[in-house]
Amino acid sequence: MSRWGARGERILEAARASRPFLPGLVLNAGLVVAVVVFGWSLLEIAVVYVLEVAVINLVYLVVALFTPQPIEDLDEDRWHTAPTPIQPIAQIPPVYPRNVRFVLRYVAFVGVLVPFLLHRLVSAYGLESLHTTSIGIAVGGIVLFELSRVWRYFLRDRSYRAQSPMDAITFGLVPLTELFLLVVYVVVPVTVGLVIVGVGFGVEFDTRSALVIYLVPMGAVRVWISGLDPQTDDIEFSVS
Repeated sequence: MSRWGARGERILEAARASRPFLPGLVLNAGLVVAVVVFGWSLLEIAVVYVLEVAVINLVYLVVALFTPQPIEDLDEDRWHTAPTPIQPIAQIPPVYPRNVRFVLRYVAFVGVLVPFLLHRLVSAYGLESLHTTSIGIAVGGIVLFELSRVWRYFLRDRSYRAQSPMDAITFGLVPLTELFLLVVYVVVPVTVGLVIVGVGFGVEFDTRSALVIYLVPMGAVRVWISGLDPQTDDIEFSVS
């Protein structure tokens, strides 16, 4: 193989390896564009994050209904007997009633948390201050991204048949891990850095500049997490 052929193969391999990260890269680059071009404030970013949590949980809670394998860590009898499928529509996978009760626990939690957070945000700043059109576009992108992950991890080759409801719920818990990592590794050090630069060197940052400074490293963390498979990739971190 020629030198150019070998180089082309390496480029293709790198492109294939980075493919899972591309949608997350686009979404998080879109947040920076929204701040710079559309004048998004912290309010819009917070609303989009809360809506992203809602979308992620809604998508994977639905997927959890279609997974036939038992949850190994639970001792209830229903997880140790053959599941009874219900398939009213032939074009969609069967639903397993034993999964419903398990899923409802998370539905109740998310169904209370998301409306509460949205109400607090909107009541504090007012609905008229939101850039609703661009927020709608961002949420549409989030939906498409999560549906692509559902296809990759659950629907392609009907891999959901070998998975349990907890495998699907694991994807819904990703925002909690993500939030912890963002606070510890981005918000705290960036805030300390901004304070040191501002106080020590007399540099003043306007709101837009400060948001971009936060969003770039936050986007890097989110892109990394978005390309991982929560079922097989362990997210290890240390504060030492």
